Amino acid sequence: ETEQRLKTYQSLVERLARLESVTIAKEAPKGAIRIVIDEATACLDIAAQIDIKAEIARLEKEIARHKGDIEGIAKKLSNEGFVAKAPPEVIEEQHTRRAAAETAMTKLGDALVQLRDAG
Repeated sequence: ETEQRLKTYQSLVERLARLESVTIAKEAPKGAIRIVIDEATACLDIAAQIDIKAEIARLEKEIARHKGDIEGIAKKLSNEGFVAKAPPEVIEEQHTRRAAAETAMTKLGDALVQLRDAG
């Protein structure tokens, strides 16, 4: 059923997603990232589009930067002197920055896993 729906809308999907082609396959090709959509798995062949090793290195660097930010914020927030003297809005800003860095790390980590699987 999913395969038939894809065939029905294949040209529309290609046009809207700006793809050269859509291929129906039983297994993902090497160098592809996978996106699970309900009962189907879509694979994007990225190996020819990007340098996977360079992108992995870039993501690892970004993750390390966010990890450092999180550690620095945690150190500030665990400092009783800082917490006692800082205005509430500064404390709230630190919590917001930490949450944003944690969210970014999660997304970057997910992307890193996909790239490692593709490479």
